[in-house]
Amino acid sequence: MENSKQKAKTKKLEEIHERFLGAVVESYYGENGELVYILKQETDLEEYAGMIKTVLSSKVGLDLTQVVRVTNQDQSHYVNIAFFPNELENL
Repeated sequence: MENSKQKAKTKKLEEIHERFLGAVVESYYGENGELVYILKQETDLEEYAGMIKTVLSSKVGLDLTQVVRVTNQDQSHYVNIAFFPNELENL
C-alpha cells in the first residue's frame, strides 16, 4: 500500500516537473550564485515558482539560504524561492 502511494507521489512530482520544464526558455546561474529559470513570457510566475519549489523541496529538506529565481523572458518580473545550499547539489 505504501509503495503504491510513493509511486503515485513520484509520478505526480514528475508531471509537475515536466509541466514546469515545458515553460522554461533558459536556465543559468546568476551573478550571486542563484539558479535562474527564464520562462515563456505569458507564464504565471507565482504558479510556476510554486511548481519548482514543490519539485526541489521533495528532493531534500527545505532551508532558506539558497535562492532560485523564476522570471519571464523580458525579466521585468520575478519570484525568488529560498532553499538550503545542499538541495541544489542533488539536481
